[in-house]
Amino acid sequence: MQYLVKYLRITVTCSLLACCPGLAGAQTLTVATWNIENFWHVPAQSLRGPHQGREVKREAGDYAALRALIADVDADVWALQEIGSPEAARTLFPVDQWRLIFSPRYAATAQRDIYTALVIHRDLGPPLETDVIPLEVQPGNRLGLAARLEVDGQSLWVTSVHLKAGCQYDRPHHHHDRPACATLARQLEVLESWVDAHADRGLILMGDFNRTFMGDRRRRPSGLGPVWQDLNDGEPLPLFAFPFTPEVDCPEAKHGARTWPIDFIITDAHWALRARPGPYVRPMGAKNMSDHCPVVVEFDSASAIDRRL
Repeated sequence: MQYLVKYLRITVTCSLLACCPGLAGAQTLTVATWNIENFWHVPAQSLRGPHQGREVKREAGDYAALRALIADVDADVWALQEIGSPEAARTLFPVDQWRLIFSPRYAATAQRDIYTALVIHRDLGPPLETDVIPLEVQPGNRLGLAARLEVDGQSLWVTSVHLKAGCQYDRPHHHHDRPACATLARQLEVLESWVDAHADRGLILMGDFNRTFMGDRRRRPSGLGPVWQDLNDGEPLPLFAFPFTPEVDCPEAKHGARTWPIDFIITDAHWALRARPGPYVRPMGAKNMSDHCPVVVEFDSASAIDRRL
C-alpha cells in the first residue's frame, strides 16, 4: 500500500489542490468496518442457531469488551455486518450518540437473520441523503447501505456492504456453475454500477467483501485478483483499498486458517491521499468478540496533506 500511496501523492496532489477548494478544510475523519459475527443483544442466546451460521452466544463480559473496543477505535462512522436487529445495534451504539441506518430487509423479513447497518456519530450532522445498494440478486442476499455526508464542506458517500460468501478464491465470472460464485459475480456488477454512478461525489466504500483482492491461489493469495481488477477498472475514477496486503494480523479471530483480508475500506483518490499510515486492521484483544477484526482508517484534515508530502 505504501508504494500506491506514494505514487498517488506524486501524481494527483497538484491537481487535487488546484481543483478542489474543499481541500483547504480542517476536519478529520475516522471510519471503520466490522463484521461482528452473528451479533445478538440477548445474553446466552445465539442469533440464528447452529444450523444457520456459527452458533455465537455472548455474556456480559463479551458485550463490555465490544463496547470498550468501539470506544477505543473512536470512529465517526461504522459500517457493520451481521447485526441481528436495530435493537442489537443500539446496545453497542446508543441513540443519544449515534444515528442508525439499518437494512430495510429487516422490516421486510421480521425474522432472525444477519443484516448490514451504518452508524454515524451525531457530531457529523444528519446525512444529506441515504440509498440502498440492491445487492439482493438472490432471495436472502444482504442489501448494501449508503449515506451521503458533508465533511470538510464536501459531499461524501459512505457505505456498508456484505457480499456473498463461498467464493473467496475462484474467478466469479468464470465459475457460473458454482452458485456462490455466480451470485457474487452478479453482486459485483451491481456494486460497480453503483460506484460508477456515485464516485464523482466522494466515496468511502466499506464492508465484508468475502473475497481476497490479492490473487486467487488458495490459501496463498498473490498478485491482483480479478475481483479487484473488475471493481477498480479506473472508470470513472481509480480506487484504493485499505488494507492492500496479502496477509493481515487478526490473532483473536476464531477461524485462524484465514490470514488474508476480506474486509476492506475502499476510497477514491481524494480520500486515499488523506489516509494516515496503517496498520489498518485493529486486533480485538479478547476472545468471543467476532471472527473478523475491525478495519479502521483515519483521514487527516485536508489542510494537512501538504505537510505529509
